Formats: sequence, C-alpha cells, structure tokens
Amino acid sequence: ELLAAARQPYTSTALSDIIWGKLYRAGELEGVRNIYFSPCGELHKIGIESMPHWSKPGVMMTDSVEGFNIYRLSSTRELALDRTPTESTGAAVFGGISYITEVSQMGPRYKAHEDLYAFNAPQSITRGFDFGDVELRIGSGYLKASLDEVKSINSILDRKKVPVVYKTSSEATETSFKELSGQRKRIIHIATHGFFLTDSAVCAERQNGNIQFLTDDAMTHSGLLFAGAANTVKYHKEIPDTYEDGVLTAYEVSQLNLRGLDLVVLSACQTGNGEISGEGVFGMQRGFKMAGAQSIIMSLWNVDDKATKYMMTQFYHYYIEKNMPKREAFLQAQQDVKEKDDEYAKDDVEYQAKRLTQPHWAAFILLDAME
Repeated sequence: ELLAAARQPYTSTALSDIIWGKLYRAGELEGVRNIYFSPCGELHKIGIESMPHWSKPGVMMTDSVEGFNIYRLSSTRELALDRTPTESTGAAVFGGISYITEVSQMGPRYKAHEDLYAFNAPQSITRGFDFGDVELRIGSGYLKASLDEVKSINSILDRKKVPVVYKTSSEATETSFKELSGQRKRIIHIATHGFFLTDSAVCAERQNGNIQFLTDDAMTHSGLLFAGAANTVKYHKEIPDTYEDGVLTAYEVSQLNLRGLDLVVLSACQTGNGEISGEGVFGMQRGFKMAGAQSIIMSLWNVDDKATKYMMTQFYHYYIEKNMPKREAFLQAQQDVKEKDDEYAKDDVEYQAKRLTQPHWAAFILLDAME
C-alpha cells in the first residue's frame, strides 16, 4: 500500500493520508499548528512536507491558511539545542564553474587538510570512478543557467550591501571553498553538479577494478564538483598531490570549520541524498551539519537548470530583499516555481513523464530552519 501511494506523492493524497491523515485520525494533530519531524528510512527521499493535504483538495500541507507550519529536522535533538546566532557576516557564492580547465588551475592542496589526506587520501576515492550522467553533464565546461543564477544572487546581495566572496569559472576551485573554513560566513551558495554514489554502484566499480578505496566511509560517496573536476571524473587524469582534485566530498566538508554559517544553499542535484541509517543520512547534509551549518537547502533528485535558477533567485529576493524568514522565503519561492510548472513542462518530454513523482517545485527541501 505504501509503495503504491508513494508513486505520486505530490499529486495524489494517498501517501499523505497514510502519513498525515493517520496521525490526524489518531488525534495527534488536533489543535496543532507547528509540526517538527525528522524523517527515517525511505521518507528521507520524499518531501512529505510538500505533499497535498490528505482531505482538502488543492490545499498543500504547508499552505499558510489551511495547512501547517512543518519543519524538517536533521534530528529531533535540534529542538533542544541552543540556537543563539553565532556572530557571522557576509556571503560566499559559487557558480558558472568551469569543470574543464588545466590541472594547474585546480587550486593548491588545502594546507589545513594535510593530516587528513595522509590517512584518507580522498583523491583516490574519485579517480577512475564511473560517474555516469555526471560525466556527460560536465562536458560543456559549465552550467550556463548556474552562471545566470549566481549573477542574479550576487546582484541581490550587492544591492543590500552584503559583502560577497564571488567565485565563477576557473576561480571556483575546491581550494577557494575550503579557504572559507574559519571565516564565519553567514551564507554560502553553491550552484554546481552534485552526486551521490549508491552502495551498489560503489561495489560494482570495486569489482571491476576501476577504483581502489582506502575507506568505506559513506561520507566519501557524495559530493560537489568544482573547477577542473572533469580532469578527475571524466578524463581520469593523474592529479599531482600538490593540487585538489575538484571533487569536494561530504567527508571533506565535515572537517572544515563553518561555525557561524546560518544557511548553506546546495543548488545542485541529489545533495539531500546519502546512505540512510538509523542515525540519519550520511551525505552532504551531515557533512555541513558537522562543519557547523545551521540550516541547509538541498535537493532530493536531479533538478532542471532553468527551474532551479528561478527558484533560487526568487528565494533570495524574498529572503534578502524582502527580509523574510528563511522558511517563509523558501515556501514562497517554491510556490512561484509551482505556478510555472506547466510552462517548464511544455517542451520537456522527459519532465512530463516525471511530473507526478519529481516535480520541479518539490525538488528542494529546507532543513533545520526554525527561526
């Protein structure tokens, strides 16, 4: 029953009735306005806060008038933590990244991680691996829509006098990101390619002899691509030990000091995915939480460049220009994308086939935003 209902979670009320309707009939939602939840198992892969109301056609669970204030948490312990803001300022924005560059442009090894590399050797984790569609998607050298996206965001931040570290093209290196460690930025926005390698994919590659892992840590199976990453994931070049490999894994993020980071926006594919266990999701979200990030916007599946650009630009319009709280700004941007859904589907046959299961407007989730 659950599997059948999950096939159309954002258009049918079937799954919503099994989850939210069941809680309501048990009396758990009587008089409730705010709902805080930490998903488990396969629910990590579904935006259950974005599903339709179980009994009110046309009303979403998060609609401001008829719905609930629903907060997705990385863990219920977030409710007990001291959320006094840590002093931080400014933003860092990465996008329009040149994945095809000379190895010499990929950035020097981040010095603070020399001891980390000594035993973990993250570069060996990605070299020679079959990244499938990610290899194909980086062939053009950069995501044009992501360049437009970060230009718009940078303009919004500039108009509001927010100091910005702005990195595009070959300057958006893995090194430049790691150098944010300890800088206490308030916002980090990264528009790039993301990846998540399933256990079966990892096992298959190991059996084929394409890669030699020095660790089985699931935190090394997901990450983000920076300048020159095509040298690693597409052309399988040997990267000198003195350079970064352009592939930032969740494990590497977890070793940084990002305390003071109020919000990180991962405008990339599959950034909300990871290995699911009883302790949560071992992926980018855990990496950034361990590093010190307060709230995270991330995606559950492969996202469309144009729809993503529109949603992110709208989000910053509401969040920075209109000074809305993060959650309110996110929901309004999500609604804006939803209203354009027919327009995005018009000439996209592939998207038409998955609108019921993976609509653009439901692709992103907001984690741990309780202000």
